[in-house]
Amino acid sequence: MENLKGKRAAGRKGELVVPIEDVLGHLDPDNVRIHGERSRDTIRESLKRFGAARSVVMDGDGVIRAGNGILEEAASAGVTRVRVVQGDPHELVIVQRADLTGDDAVAYGIVDNRASELSAWDTELLGTTIEEIGSDISHEQMGFAEGELDSLLGILIDEPIDTDDPIPHGEMPSVRRVHLLFDTETVVEFEALVEKLSAIYGMDNATDTVVRALRNECEANKTADAERPKTRRSKRKKGV
Repeated sequence: MENLKGKRAAGRKGELVVPIEDVLGHLDPDNVRIHGERSRDTIRESLKRFGAARSVVMDGDGVIRAGNGILEEAASAGVTRVRVVQGDPHELVIVQRADLTGDDAVAYGIVDNRASELSAWDTELLGTTIEEIGSDISHEQMGFAEGELDSLLGILIDEPIDTDDPIPHGEMPSVRRVHLLFDTETVVEFEALVEKLSAIYGMDNATDTVVRALRNECEANKTADAERPKTRRSKRKKGV
C-alpha cells in the first residue's frame, strides 16, 4: 500500500482505513475513460441512494486503475472513508453489503451497469496508451476483438492512409480515416447507438455499421419522398 498511511482495520490483517481525501490524489491522470456530466451525476446519485458497494483497483505504484469515476464522486456523495485491502491475483475480492436487499439491491445492480454505459473512451488517449503497452498483452486480452480497436480509433482520425503506390487517375485510396468531433455527452450516445446497430446488423465493425445506417437512412428518405403525394400548384387567373 505504497504512499498510503492510515488506521489499521481492527481484526483485519493487511487492511487500512484511510480518509477519502488521502486517496483522491491517487486518481489515474491518464484515465482513458471520460465521465461526462450525466455519468458523474448517475454515479453520485447512486452513491447517495445506495451507498458504496463496489471495489476500486489500485496498482503497486499507488495509481487507481479501475473505479476512478466512483472515487471522484464519492466524497461529494458523503463517503468519508476508504478501506484498503491487499489483493492477490489468485483471489477475488467480494464486497458484501448485508443491508443491501430487495428492490434496492436489484436497482443498484441496474444503475451500476448503467453508469458504466454512460462513460466513453478518450479515443486519442486510448490509442496512445495501447501503443505504449508491450506486445505481450494482446488487444483481445484487453477486450477488443480483431479489427474492433482499429475501427474505434480509425473513425476519429482525419487523414488518408499513406501509400507508396501511385493512385490511378479518378480513384481514391481504399481506406480513409474520418475525423468526427463529439462532446463528452454526445460521444456516449453515439457509441451506444453504434453498438445497438451493430447487434441489429450482425456486424462487429463500427465503420461498416455507420455506413450501413447512413445508407439505410438515405434509402428510407428516398422511399418516403417517392410515396409522398405531390401537390399541384393552382394556376393563378390573370386579372381582367
